[in-house]
Amino acid sequence: MASAVTDSGPRVVVIGAGIIGQSTAYYLAHAGAAVTLMDSDDGPSPTSRSSLGVLTHAYGADDAYSSFYRDCHALHEPLSALLLQETGIDVGWRPLGGIDLAFDEGEAGTLRDWVDLNLSRGAEAEWLDESTLREAEPGLTTAALGGARFPQDGRVDPVRLGTALRVAAQKRGTVVRTSTTVTEIRPLDGGVDCHLAMASGECTESYDVAVVTTGAWTGELAPSVRVRPIRGQSGFFSGVHVRHVLRWGGLHALPDGDDTLVGGTVDEVGFDLTTTDAARQELMAWSGRLFDPAPSLRQLRAGLRPKPRRGRPVITPLETGTLFVATGHYKSGILMGPHTGQVVARWIMEGSPGRDMSPFTIAR
Repeated sequence: MASAVTDSGPRVVVIGAGIIGQSTAYYLAHAGAAVTLMDSDDGPSPTSRSSLGVLTHAYGADDAYSSFYRDCHALHEPLSALLLQETGIDVGWRPLGGIDLAFDEGEAGTLRDWVDLNLSRGAEAEWLDESTLREAEPGLTTAALGGARFPQDGRVDPVRLGTALRVAAQKRGTVVRTSTTVTEIRPLDGGVDCHLAMASGECTESYDVAVVTTGAWTGELAPSVRVRPIRGQSGFFSGVHVRHVLRWGGLHALPDGDDTLVGGTVDEVGFDLTTTDAARQELMAWSGRLFDPAPSLRQLRAGLRPKPRRGRPVITPLETGTLFVATGHYKSGILMGPHTGQVVARWIMEGSPGRDMSPFTIAR
């Protein structure tokens, strides 16, 4: 595919200002593109608002998908330092380490095997017996029999990460336009036309390249990409302090300032962002199982995660090569977002992603 770069850099519109869109704008601006970042909202995206920001360690093999995941995880530490230097914003990257908990002998056996698998693939891992687990996490109930600790797990604050990416991109000339809805994209030879709806009226603008990063709403602009919304709810709890990312039964607990953040539930209810009593009860019961004394739920929140067909993100050019999509990261949007933006930016600026992206095509 030919590069879209002109002598003055390509004019690129990034549609959707979540972590994927902000990362794409950031790396494009670094590379010299003339970037416009658009979003129909004017605050953090529903996906970023609901994310826990967990950075789970990489333990995969040497296939293209596992390699991509490893590079996504590895990017966060240097990126956090760079964004702090460029913007003065601490994005909250912390190498907390993660612990998967066991409450019966069956779970303990499974986790010991999990430790062995991780060690065989070069990841750091260790089994914690009851005594060592209690030293690591004093607030846990005595019902926990042990845990698998993974020191490479971490956490970043999704909202602060998005803010830092956007501010850094703006410092390099990116134009951010909120309350602007792109209702249609028409790919052309050598460019795209975007139809916009704003409070002041409607218009059509032309760009060299468009990148759709609208998560669960991707199908509105790119119907060939099938992504559906999954509601996730999480809660801020007081009365307990954790040191690691704790995992059990599909939910997580992690430190968030003076609170412990617990989440997230999974509900397939379309675009409904309502918080529910069922989620409240589920999170409270889970927390009561893990901690003694049981903590108090202070605040409940809900967001949307974009779940793609066949479970993996879609990161690919469409049609003429002037329209890209980067979407469907589901629960891994924060972890994978920055490197996704980095790869898409290189793809646009150089005509090649610089790595095997076949796991992320529509027809994979």
